[in-house]
Amino acid sequence: MFVGRRPDGSIYGTWTCRPPDDSDHMNVEELSDDHHEVVEFRNRIPPPAPMTEEDIQRDKEDQERVEREIPQLLTLVQRHNQAWTELETALSALL
Repeated sequence: MFVGRRPDGSIYGTWTCRPPDDSDHMNVEELSDDHHEVVEFRNRIPPPAPMTEEDIQRDKEDQERVEREIPQLLTLVQRHNQAWTELETALSALL
């Protein structure tokens, strides 16, 4: 098994035959098929599926909803902090 490594040593690809020596296949070395690094690379989590138009639209709607809610949340946090400040002031007056 031939593996290509990034400069940090991580594997970026595997091939059963040696790829051409070019800029797309740098730092290629040969390892056994059962080498632990080859097995880990081949059993890694697959990349996520491409997003559909529906996924993109749903994400956009979620982002717009969050952007609308942020000012409301900031107002609620400010009111909460103000209430705590008033409570602390009132309690300190008792002591």
